[in-house]
Amino acid sequence: MALSNIIYIYIFLILCYSDIIFSLNLVVDDNEDSIENLASTISNYNKNEEITVNFDKDYYKVSNNGRNKFNIKSDVVFYSDKGAILDFQESGITALYLTFIEKNYKKVIFRNITFYNYGENIAMILVDSLEDSNKYTVEFDNCTFTDSKSKIYYNKVVCIKPVQSVPYTIFNNCKFIKSTLAFYIYHSQKDYNVVSSCKCYTITINNCYFDNVSSIGTLKTGELIINNSYFTNLHGDIDNYSALLFSETRENVIKINNSTLENINVQYNLPLFYVTRTTFEIYNTTFTNCHTNSEYLIYSKLSKDYNGISIKDSMFYDISSLIDGIENDIKISNSIFKNITSRSSLPIILNSKDSTVNIKNSIFKNIVSLRSALFNEESTYYIINSDFDDIISNSKALINVLYHDASFIDSTFNKILCNGDGDDSSLIIFNSSEYANSIEFQNIIFKDSQTNGDFIKINGYSSIVNFRNTTIYNVLSYGTILSSKSIGSNILIENSYFYDNKNINKLKCGLIFSSNDIKLNIKNTVINGNTIKNNGGALCFNNINSMNIHISSSVFKNNKSLNGGSMYFYQPINSETNNSIDLINTQFINNEADQFGGAIYSNFELNVLNAVNITFIENHAYAGGALYINSNYKKTINSLNSKNILYINNTAESHGKDLATDPYIVNLMPSELRTFKITSGELFPLRFNLTDEYGQIVEDLSKFYSNIILTINISNNDDELIKVYGNSCYFSKGICELNNFKIYSSSPTVVYFKIDIESRNNNIKISNNNEYLNLTVKDCTTEQFKIFHKEKKDDIQSIYHCENPICNDECPIKNNTAICIKGENGDINNKINNICKCVDGWTGDNCDTMDMTIFNDLNYRLVSFPIIISIIGTLIFITIYRKERIIADSGYFKSTLVLIGILFYQCSLNYNNFSNFTNCSIKFIFKHLGFLIIYLQFFLYISTSYELGIDINDINLINKMSGSQSQIQNTNKKIINRISRIININKENSVMEKSKETESTRLNESIIKSFENELTKFSDINNNTRSRNNSKCVSSKFSLLDIRDDGHDNLKKLNKCIKSIHELIKEISIIFISSFILIIGIVIYNGNSTETLYVQEYKGKWRYNCPLDHINIMFNLIEAILTLFLLFIVFKVLNYTYIFKIVKYIGYSSFILIAAGPMASLISYAVLYNNSHSFIIYNALINGACNWILLILFSWDKFYYILTKKGNDPNYYFLHLKKHSKECIIHHSYYCNCIEMDNEYNLDIINKYIDFYKYCSQIIILENGRLKYVRLKNKNQLNFVI
Repeated sequence: MALSNIIYIYIFLILCYSDIIFSLNLVVDDNEDSIENLASTISNYNKNEEITVNFDKDYYKVSNNGRNKFNIKSDVVFYSDKGAILDFQESGITALYLTFIEKNYKKVIFRNITFYNYGENIAMILVDSLEDSNKYTVEFDNCTFTDSKSKIYYNKVVCIKPVQSVPYTIFNNCKFIKSTLAFYIYHSQKDYNVVSSCKCYTITINNCYFDNVSSIGTLKTGELIINNSYFTNLHGDIDNYSALLFSETRENVIKINNSTLENINVQYNLPLFYVTRTTFEIYNTTFTNCHTNSEYLIYSKLSKDYNGISIKDSMFYDISSLIDGIENDIKISNSIFKNITSRSSLPIILNSKDSTVNIKNSIFKNIVSLRSALFNEESTYYIINSDFDDIISNSKALINVLYHDASFIDSTFNKILCNGDGDDSSLIIFNSSEYANSIEFQNIIFKDSQTNGDFIKINGYSSIVNFRNTTIYNVLSYGTILSSKSIGSNILIENSYFYDNKNINKLKCGLIFSSNDIKLNIKNTVINGNTIKNNGGALCFNNINSMNIHISSSVFKNNKSLNGGSMYFYQPINSETNNSIDLINTQFINNEADQFGGAIYSNFELNVLNAVNITFIENHAYAGGALYINSNYKKTINSLNSKNILYINNTAESHGKDLATDPYIVNLMPSELRTFKITSGELFPLRFNLTDEYGQIVEDLSKFYSNIILTINISNNDDELIKVYGNSCYFSKGICELNNFKIYSSSPTVVYFKIDIESRNNNIKISNNNEYLNLTVKDCTTEQFKIFHKEKKDDIQSIYHCENPICNDECPIKNNTAICIKGENGDINNKINNICKCVDGWTGDNCDTMDMTIFNDLNYRLVSFPIIISIIGTLIFITIYRKERIIADSGYFKSTLVLIGILFYQCSLNYNNFSNFTNCSIKFIFKHLGFLIIYLQFFLYISTSYELGIDINDINLINKMSGSQSQIQNTNKKIINRISRIININKENSVMEKSKETESTRLNESIIKSFENELTKFSDINNNTRSRNNSKCVSSKFSLLDIRDDGHDNLKKLNKCIKSIHELIKEISIIFISSFILIIGIVIYNGNSTETLYVQEYKGKWRYNCPLDHINIMFNLIEAILTLFLLFIVFKVLNYTYIFKIVKYIGYSSFILIAAGPMASLISYAVLYNNSHSFIIYNALINGACNWILLILFSWDKFYYILTKKGNDPNYYFLHLKKHSKECIIHHSYYCNCIEMDNEYNLDIINKYIDFYKYCSQIIILENGRLKYVRLKNKNQLNFVI
């Protein structure tokens, strides 16, 4: 008592000097009544200064009987530097009462104090204020609350509108341990606790720690903000609604930021949060190993109108279901749900009914559901940019939507395993109501997943399903990927990809399945590499009432199924379907069906309205490589035969590489026969084929139609006794063969048969609807034996059969080398009496020796020998007289080559290509090498003349020119005379210096230089007086005739002719060498074959079949075409002058060559090849005559003019027009007959022209005993024109 009096005196002294002290500093003793006394002191203090209360002892007992009521008139700070413990001694009577009196803002702070061991009562700390306008804050800083059995903090709110911006209650860095309820906030007016929040009160909890607490608090009104706090071992209390927070007043607000909840296991049937009609926000918070017996963490209802529940940037690991409730607005973003295993029947994440759920940028990973789905089925879902990864579900569906809309955007489903009950576990089940709900997938990826049922199910009524930019990849389902059984579904698939998916349920068809009514629109979509154990590799339509399909700009590729590699249409028999199909710009590539329809199968009428730019490429099926259609539907068949549909490299094993139908018709082979004549007992095989409606044979290699049986039965009942055997067969490879069909009759008669088909397909018809066959049973022939016998002993009539003669076993009848003929005893058919006779082409005792054709080569060689002697004689003749100008000017070497070519061609006729390969190859080489030599030389002669000769019509045109050309002609004449003098002078010098060279030696370099100088002058003069003319002959070649020059441009044209001839000679040389190598190579290649082939001729005899013959035909055809081309040039040259006469003879020879050369050989191959003797004689005569005529036409003039001493006069072997040396003044012409002809002048022009020919034609010359190549640029140095 003495100590108490001392304290009072101490306090009184302080109060006495308060006028000079700005604050009150109190130090609390550890007396049990000190707290109550302290409350009295503070309550009686009327100054407005801050009161500081220091608990400087470690431990304080709070009196069990003390009321400890603090009337707060000033700011008060309770603190302890030592962390003093206030021990309430488990008393429920005592408490700390804080009542704020003043209207001005007051603040009470508890700092670094431990509140311990409070008993059961209302609360440890109770806060109240007198008026609704009071402003205050109660702050706990670094305090600890432990072992409290009642509420720790109890705040009665009186404000009804915001009067301060700072919170009323603040907990900073506090710990709550082993306690019951951390706080309880309620309003003094009941309506603010039940009807609507006061919206003026805020409590914040910052950086606090909660461990082993029954519940954190109850918020009857206002706003709660929790920041950076940690919660663990929350266990709940039976007296509370939640284990962490409770709020049920409209427009209350709870915010949890940057906090952690872990290792929570609520044993009572309570959630962590019970929030109704409350705005609830969770931000950057982690829930780990949080579970409740209620099986959900948050219970919320009716939050839809109050900003709902918002969860951002948070993580949930190993938790119970997150939210349970009804009519909520839930927003989840940037959050992670991971490592969750649920055995609850509640949905794993959300069980909020009739709610709107928005999930964005979130991850759901490593989740195992043993009983339930992820979300409640009776809510609307919008899932955006979220990932579902590595999830296992044993429920009916991972996501189930019932009578609500759903939208999935920019999200991924990966490694999802739905392994619930067999055939009843899906990723998504969507049930639409009668009011047409919709589900949308946009930019979604489904991959590497498995379901024990349909992957996505669409049920209900009038469902709207949209797939946009969606990818479904590597999904293994025991059902379809998309199954629509909705009545009246509307499905859009656009810009999507379905690939490498599998439906392994043998009882469910399609990757995308639909029944009932459907409107399907597929755009810009690829369905690739999918495998279906049942029908429909991509689409399956089964039991459809109404169907409207539009497919455009899409690709169905590498899909595989039982029937319909891409699409399968099936309708029960006798049911009707209203359907329309549009196929536009779509490809079906490499799809495969094990049975029917590599791309499409249908058993009902498809109403294809539009089929535009459709392509079927490399699809395969057993039948119908691209499409398989039931036979009854002509409209479908016709529409799929449209010109807008392209079929490329489709294949089928049975029938119809592109299009096929069911077996449709049976045809007798040959089909035009219906009446037959046979003998009794004769084996009379009949063959029938089975075709579809496209006329394709149903080969049926795997016996899909093995139940089709054809039987021929007698339809007439005459008196004759008739027995039929072997009249029934099955179809094999599309053919039904009655190989053992026989008719036995008692006498010759006519039998009518009816063809019957037994099959499950009753639609199979008989060709031309003619089911009857007429067979006339004839009597036996004279070469046969007639054998009578009775079928039964008591038969009155005997039937007979006809037998062919039989011979001994040594007779090789089976080898088709012999036949057996009837012997002298015509009544008995035995091996001894009958005769074995060899057939044509075989001889010997056993008819095993080939009867070979014998050739007498001497006959046609005698015909050929005189021609060969003539050719050789001609060669000797032109060699002896090679210096004669008629030979030298036209080309001794070319003439020799022509004769050698004719010789080779003629020598080839001495070899028989039917005897052996040696003769055949020599004939092949000589013939085609000879033709090649002849042709190339003829072509060179004609082409040179075509380039350098002049059309007579152009000469006539010049002859009619007016007198205005006189000045030009006179100028040209002077220039020509100068050039002629240079030619003569240089020729004389050349002869003197090189007397050993022949006259045909080319102009040397000095001549070339002189030409160049004079021609340059010539060109300059004419440039002043020229007039342009585009004619090749008129503009370039007339300068050679001293008629006119047409300017510098035409000089270039003449040089172009020189170049053309020079290049032609080089090309001919290359062609000859290449062709020679080719001919020899062909012979060597075919000569390596070790097999000797023989063929039988028309009379049955055998001969050798040369492997070069087919190449021979091809060469003859090429040679004929080349000769026609030569004739085309010849027709132009025949009217030319200033050419060698031999060119005209060559032109005539070309006519002979085409008629009696390659063309005749082609005719012999076409007509006489099967008759070797006629073939050889025909070719020997025709080709020999051809060679003889060629020889005469080519060489007669040489013989004639040389023997008549005219071989050096070019007037006899060179075609030219006689030209005057001066112009006629009357006609202004050099060619009229008014003036006497100057022969010397004309001879000079001819010699000059011949020299120009020789100059152009030679590319190799003999100079000083050496062969010298004349380069083209040396020729072009002249800028040549004469």
